[in-house]
Amino acid sequence: METIKEKFHNIKLGSFAVKLVIAWFLIAFVIYPNANLLVSIFFKNGQFSTDAFGKILTSERAMKALMNSFVLAFTLVITVNIVGTLIVLFTEYFEIKGAKILRLGYMSTLIYGGVVLVSGYKFIYGPTGIVTNLLTGLFPTMNANWFTGYFAVVFVMTFSVTSNHMIFLRNAIGVWITIQLRRLKTWVRQEPVF
Repeated sequence: METIKEKFHNIKLGSFAVKLVIAWFLIAFVIYPNANLLVSIFFKNGQFSTDAFGKILTSERAMKALMNSFVLAFTLVITVNIVGTLIVLFTEYFEIKGAKILRLGYMSTLIYGGVVLVSGYKFIYGPTGIVTNLLTGLFPTMNANWFTGYFAVVFVMTFSVTSNHMIFLRNAIGVWITIQLRRLKTWVRQEPVF
């Protein structure tokens, strides 16, 4: 049986320090701020209160924002699945020229975070963006602020979330095809029974 001194002797100081820093980081920047937020919302004058729910439910602005979120979620379910499935089929299973470049472009959203991705879309489609400048050159009366509102959010969210299809659907279709080919080979090898 090991003594306490032997157990501490086996612990490497470097790994302990790294674990200690990670634990401090999680407590200081994740757990403490969230706990503090919950306490400030649900405890008023030292008493537990659910007034925050009443304020949200009676706020017209909050209810409209919640409704918009549900509409956006429903829209994204449809657009992301259609676009994501088509992206996987076009880049992996249909033989089209430039499929590797398309795959690279669609997989690039796996690397970028949300802020960087939105900044990129704004750089391309914003009021002074590349595509907007090209379109306003062709159509001078076009509004330069065309990429705003619901359409812009659906467009950006659709193409930023389809990366899940590139990860999971691509592999699932590959596995399904492999299984079907194995079944076909097994079926072809069987001798007919008369």
